[in-house]
Order: sequence, then C-alpha cells, then structure tokens
Amino acid sequence: MHSICERTGGAGLITTHSGTCLGILYDDTKPGHEQDLAQAAAELRAYGQVDVYATVKQPIEQASALNWSGFVRP
Repeated sequence: MHSICERTGGAGLITTHSGTCLGILYDDTKPGHEQDLAQAAAELRAYGQVDVYATVKQPIEQASALNWSGFVRP
C-alpha cells in the first residue's frame, strides 16, 4: 500500500484502528490526481475490493494556520 501511494503521488495513507480498511489520500487540487487514483485502484484490485470516496470538496486551511487556542490539551 505504501509503495503504491508513493508511486501514484498519494498524499498519505489512512487506516481503521483494526487495519481491516486501508486507503490512500489524494489532493484533488493536484493536476493529474484522477490518473494517479485510477492507477492505484487498478493495482489494488488484485488484493480485493476497491472503493473510491470523495470527502472534502473545498480547500481547508493548513493546520499551522488554524487557531488552536480553544483546544485544551490533557
């Protein structure tokens, strides 16, 4: 999964706590991301079911630009 992510320009990996679901994150503002995603899906089909989900449609602020003062750390 990691090598496919790197090869296809993925932004990172995501997994459920049990490891039964894995995913590759793509930046849909990056030119060519559709082709990268299609290549990754094609390579991953050999391992089982592949589903593609779109989550955030609008750009979000970088974490460093957010106001974290309202969050209390334990």
